[in-house]
Parts: sequence; C-alpha cells; structure tokens
Amino acid sequence: MSPNVKDNLEVVVEKAIRKTFKRIIKKASKGESLENLIKSLIVEKVMSKLKIVLNRTVVKAAMKKFVQRAVDKAWERNRKILMEIIGTLE
Repeated sequence: MSPNVKDNLEVVVEKAIRKTFKRIIKKASKGESLENLIKSLIVEKVMSKLKIVLNRTVVKAAMKKFVQRAVDKAWERNRKILMEIIGTLE
C-alpha cells in the first residue's frame, strides 16, 4: 500500500472512530442505558452497510426507522442472553 493511500486511510478511520465515540459519549451523558447504546451502535452498523442503497434522504429516513424496529425485535428475541452478556460487561 502506498504511503499516501495509507495516510488517507488512517485519517478516514480516525475520523470515523472519533465521530462514533462522540455519539456514544453524548448518548451516555444523557443517561442512555447500555442496552440503548448497543442498539444504536447496531443500527449505525446496519445503516453503514446499506449506505450504497440509501443515497436519497427520504429513503434513508424510512430505512433507519425500519432498521431500528428490526433491531428492537431481534433484541427482544435474544434479550435473555444479551442481558447476561451485558451483566458480565458491567
């Protein structure tokens, strides 16, 4: 990998990490539960995977709500094991 590409990649990755941590800290400072923080990270991850499809704002807003509902449903289906895992993290 050329040094220029590597430097650009480092900048992009560092920016994404900083942005993600800012969002997490902001939500945590508002008193969000660990459960909600994890859910929001899952939603963001799924939305980033769908980025190619979601080039229009209207579609993006509707898809985000759809993804949030899907994450909530999956969370409820797996609540018992997830809460056990979260308990060991705290």
